[in-house]
Amino acid sequence: MRRGKKWLGILAGVMLFAQTASAQMVTVEGYGPDRGSALRDAERLAVENVIGTFIDSKTLVSQGQVALDEIYAKATGFVRNSTVISEGATADGYKVQATVDVDTNGNSALVNQLTAIMRLNDPRIAVVILDHGQRSDWCEAVINERLIDMGFSHVVDANMVASLQDARLLEHIYSGGTSIHSIGSNFGVDFIVLGKLEMDSDNITIPDFKGGYKNTSLVSGNAEITAKIIRFDTGDIVGTFSEDTSIINNSNKKAEKAALKDLAVKAADKVEAKFKTVAANVNTSVQVIVMAWDYQRVEEVAAALRGISGVNNVYIREHNGERAILECDSAQSAQTIANMLRRNRNVSMSVSGISGSTITVMAR
Repeated sequence: MRRGKKWLGILAGVMLFAQTASAQMVTVEGYGPDRGSALRDAERLAVENVIGTFIDSKTLVSQGQVALDEIYAKATGFVRNSTVISEGATADGYKVQATVDVDTNGNSALVNQLTAIMRLNDPRIAVVILDHGQRSDWCEAVINERLIDMGFSHVVDANMVASLQDARLLEHIYSGGTSIHSIGSNFGVDFIVLGKLEMDSDNITIPDFKGGYKNTSLVSGNAEITAKIIRFDTGDIVGTFSEDTSIINNSNKKAEKAALKDLAVKAADKVEAKFKTVAANVNTSVQVIVMAWDYQRVEEVAAALRGISGVNNVYIREHNGERAILECDSAQSAQTIANMLRRNRNVSMSVSGISGSTITVMAR
């Protein structure tokens, strides 16, 4: 039985909605080998249906379903309350009909995840935190975990990207000494969280009441991070932040380690807040790379973009005789804009790729 019969039940009118300002009530049927499994199945189905009222699956990239599956797997975390209406054994298990209260508050984890996935088109994100030229694996791991918890399914392991091992290049990017446009595609990421870490420790002294100070057995571990979130396709710095902390312990090593752990959590909080801010912007910059020898073809693509509803401020930034870079602002995702370009029959062109907020068009 299971999914097929449940959907038939929904189509027959089993599911009811009662929308409130911060929650959505859904009545569903769940099935399982026992009562607990059936109730969890009902909660998952409720979350699926609430998501269905929030998004159009066409706005997600092809891997978006992976992110949604992860949300469904944590469905119980988005449920505020479940009330069983009826229950009982069936020939092959247990059936529960329940009213499920799904949290849809604007700041809820569910809404945050959906917003990030939809608005940013589930981009590829890498995190690199440098500690005097060396990578801080602990700090990176904590931030990566937070991004995954937010619902991003393309968090890149920086250890697997060769270009991200070049500390000197990363230092140049951080300081603005390297053109991001010229090397962004080599990283295979859409966003990079690039930070610099400083750590030290100090012995704690107290007054000796004789005009001086005396040492104690305690040590203050200090950690500080400054970071930038860079969008490679546009070269924009979409967020910056700094954070510091101090932790007291009984040895330099323990104090610094404790400070690093505390700082990593604080940095993850800042990264989460910055990506929420980026995702919340109604209009985002979309870059269209046009592969064309003839400048007239470039102008035709620009005209096609201007003809798309919701696309504004279309500019031709450069053309080197082989390709051109166009930029525009839009509330729509790159995927949606690309689909509209594909439907345009007035211009001879084809969409050859979409990555984050960058569309590549062949117009030769």
